[in-house]
Amino acid sequence: MSTQKILFSPLGGTDPISNFRDGSMLHICRVYKPDVVFLYLSKEMCEFHKKDDRYLYCIRKLSELIDHKFEVKLIERPELENVYEFDFFYKEFESLLREIHRQYDGEILLNVSSGTPAMKNALNILSELMGIRLSPIQVVTPEGKINSHEEDRNNYDVESYWELNQDNDPEIFHDRTTKIKNRNQTAVFMINNIKRLINAFDYTAALDLAESIKEFISPEVVQLLKIACARISMDYSGYAKAGGRKYDFMPVQSSDSRGIVEYILILQIKEEKAEYADILRAITPVFYELCKMAVQKRCGIDLNKVTYMDKYTGAIKWKIDMKNADEKTYDFFVETYGEYRGGFVASDQLTKMIYKFENDATCRKAFDEFRAIEEKVRNIAAHNLVAITDDWIRSKCGCTAKQIIKKLKSLSVISGIKVTQEDWDSYLSMNTVIKDKLLLED
Repeated sequence: MSTQKILFSPLGGTDPISNFRDGSMLHICRVYKPDVVFLYLSKEMCEFHKKDDRYLYCIRKLSELIDHKFEVKLIERPELENVYEFDFFYKEFESLLREIHRQYDGEILLNVSSGTPAMKNALNILSELMGIRLSPIQVVTPEGKINSHEEDRNNYDVESYWELNQDNDPEIFHDRTTKIKNRNQTAVFMINNIKRLINAFDYTAALDLAESIKEFISPEVVQLLKIACARISMDYSGYAKAGGRKYDFMPVQSSDSRGIVEYILILQIKEEKAEYADILRAITPVFYELCKMAVQKRCGIDLNKVTYMDKYTGAIKWKIDMKNADEKTYDFFVETYGEYRGGFVASDQLTKMIYKFENDATCRKAFDEFRAIEEKVRNIAAHNLVAITDDWIRSKCGCTAKQIIKKLKSLSVISGIKVTQEDWDSYLSMNTVIKDKLLLED
């Protein structure tokens, strides 16, 4: 993180030295030693600057005294006479601070004790409302009360005032600054919105908001949201690259089972968001994978031995020479379909294999029943110009979306995936971890 400091300071009647002590701008420079100093000058201050160079002279002398180099940039407004319009300074300072933030990587300090009340109020409010980190600094007078002006501002002997400045004496000097601790209200509002988006599983939108206020939150929050984005996209490479393995959010790690469990978890989220059409379209591929797993693990058929991947479509097909590859599977096709034709591996064939070779009646029934549901709902979302509701799904297949997902969870366990009820809440657990880290940092 950069240690550079940038000071933005309007100039007022007590700058640079008043009553033989630092004015607010000079005192902040002395205490905080900013690397870059932006001085904002109204018409009157521009005239003083051109007349005797009082502001830059004192900064140069301070630089020599404390052995610190200041890069000073003047923002001159020689036409600015009405210095009491809050709205003007709010817009003016906001634009200037955004440009400073764009150009410099570092802490932006605000002098909220110099200038007119309109200038001070604008900076105080901007420090709470702008979506960038700003540090307002208040400077009290040596007496702790309103300054009385003993200097002749129009005939200002800057060299004498510098020599007589008591803050140059280490035995007299004391720090009169206070860094105001404020809660940036824009960041607070954004954090609450991020939490709502996390609760809605909209990690992409949450990440966009988090990136916009990353100065106010822990970098770990952004990392966690990147992990969540990769997870819900089933981008396992991106998940690992973002650091997901450190957190173990995914309940199942084995490659053959992980995809199925994560897929069902996403269906569970879609059910909560009432995205019923998406659920119906997603049932077939996950049921197909569960059937393959059950055939492999429960029926004693090695699918790697009897199938191959079509190099043009990427789909799984039965081997042409099945009789030599596996006589048991060959006999099944002849007995069930009258002959062996090869072709694409289908859920219908796999469920019939389960019914044929599985001894557990509960397992056979579970796959058979779900196959019937899958056949009824497979194409209804794609071929019906109607709103897909939970009641509509129930009318077509006798189950609600939640019941369908519950059956998929049950099939996962039957197929040999080691998953607990707690594992099905893993997205909620992940959300809790992210939200617990989502705090406004000082």
